[in-house]
Amino acid sequence: MIHSTIPTENDAFMSILGHKKEVTKVLIIGNNPLELAEIYDKLSNSRKKYYMVDVSFNLEDGKHKTFKNNPDVILLDDNLDYKGMSDFTNMVKKNPKYINLKLILMKTSNQKYILLDQVEDYLLKPAINTEILDKVISIHTTPMAVS
Repeated sequence: MIHSTIPTENDAFMSILGHKKEVTKVLIIGNNPLELAEIYDKLSNSRKKYYMVDVSFNLEDGKHKTFKNNPDVILLDDNLDYKGMSDFTNMVKKNPKYINLKLILMKTSNQKYILLDQVEDYLLKPAINTEILDKVISIHTTPMAVS
């Protein structure tokens, strides 16, 4: 991402590139570093969008990062404690500050039946790739353009 205090420099650089990428802030919350690293890499490899990604390895840290960074989307791993996830999603959805925040649950399999009322969508982890992430996140958000 380009950081500049002079907007005209950014505009000139963006005109050289010929396009602007959309920016979406994503928080990934889970307890498996390898799985989260794979999701992080898939978001980083997107050619259509720019994701500002943060990762949290437990719900308490995820709660703190949600308050601090105000993400557009939270990808929540289903391997976390169900009661904790339910409390977390209810807390986020009841806070008017996060009215536009979208929650997407990443499921290990279809056999494991976890439903959270506050989740907008579900992704099956083995099928997740960059295109699917782009599509699902696009459906649920309106990102800002980098300028």
